[in-house]
Amino acid sequence: MKKISRRDFLKSLGGLAAVSDERKPVRRRTSPAAASHRSTPDVHHQEIPTVCTGCDRGCGVLITVADGEFIAFEGDPDHPASEGFLCEEGANLLSLGMTREAGGQEWKPEPLYRPAGAESWEDGNWNRLLRAVAGRIKETRDASFERGRTSGIGCLWDDALFTNEEGYLLFKLFRALGAAAFENQGSYPGALSFRDWYKFFPVGPAGSPGTKGLPAACYGELAETGSRLGGPSSGEESHLLSSKDIKIRGLFIWGGGFLLKKSAEAITPLEDLAWLVLVDWFKTKEMLAAELERVAALFPRAEVFCLPAAAPWEKTGSVISAGRWVQWCTRAVDPRGQVRTPLWILDRLFTAVRDAYGDGGLFPEPIRELRWDYDGDTVPDVKMVAAELNGYLPEEHRGGTVESSIGDFAAGLPLIAGYWREGEVPSMRRSLDREEWSYVLPQ
Repeated sequence: MKKISRRDFLKSLGGLAAVSDERKPVRRRTSPAAASHRSTPDVHHQEIPTVCTGCDRGCGVLITVADGEFIAFEGDPDHPASEGFLCEEGANLLSLGMTREAGGQEWKPEPLYRPAGAESWEDGNWNRLLRAVAGRIKETRDASFERGRTSGIGCLWDDALFTNEEGYLLFKLFRALGAAAFENQGSYPGALSFRDWYKFFPVGPAGSPGTKGLPAACYGELAETGSRLGGPSSGEESHLLSSKDIKIRGLFIWGGGFLLKKSAEAITPLEDLAWLVLVDWFKTKEMLAAELERVAALFPRAEVFCLPAAAPWEKTGSVISAGRWVQWCTRAVDPRGQVRTPLWILDRLFTAVRDAYGDGGLFPEPIRELRWDYDGDTVPDVKMVAAELNGYLPEEHRGGTVESSIGDFAAGLPLIAGYWREGEVPSMRRSLDREEWSYVLPQ
């Protein structure tokens, strides 16, 4: 018998009927204005598969793009995990990406800056703001660096903001800085990367037992010399922001859900914060206003940099669902206006920090010697980041591989060995055989 897809079968029935279950089969979410695109012969339509990040299930989605505009979406009938179903929460999330003509909103947040103690916000410029942040990092790190790390810089993050590749660069950068304060908020986990893996960070200097497998991915030959390149001694646990002995002067918050959903207890030690960098996907104007109001209440004397991050469908990279599937998602539309992907932000921030240490500073080697070469004209080549996280050494990105397996580490994080390789890429697979769909992490 001819093997047909679930999608073709459903089409033969004339569409999907609504059901009462909370996970409703969502077909085409569109409007008459968007439908008119389909009747125009010279409009190019493309269906792009991606993953919903409304929760950790990792349901499949098909996004319809017409001439660069997000005009419609539906549950992916061929996806073995969700089989075309998409809950209302996921549908509402995806609706935010549609163009205004298709029932969405046309809103483009811009980077904002608030001087220390000021009541009003100023429009910012990306290059100027990131250079300023790099200067604050250097000043704070140099003033608080001791025993291989800085206790003056903290970082909170929400997995829902990142792809695996972006999460990897986040760890790589802040490990090089020797930041002692890391805590995964998981306030809205999403179908994304490294949940609970933050326990591995930081675990020791490059080349120590905690970072076996790919120390050369960070420092090359320096990793073999035993030189201390940042991080506490092996086996020493990292401090969280709730620790009373931590004197945080500068704080990064990646994903502002922390501000709105977490209790004020974790903020208590940070009343005298000097500067704050807030990076988030601001879904609506109301969400941005709420976060800025919360920032003003919690950090009235801090200098604040507010940076808008891209939506899931505005970037390329892999995600991990609760079913342990690594799925590759391709950018459906370009980021809006001044919005930037975390991959871009981390790359530009690292470059600015490295430039800041070009004229010296306290223990600059972990930053100046850090391997960070991912090509790309304006955005790092995410495939090169994926290759490194998978187990390729940087100089071998263009063909050679190194032996790696689950259990090995890169930059303090477990490798996702096997999900990326040249030629046939398991994380990109879309087969009707569920055993050949995407890439399943070994137990």
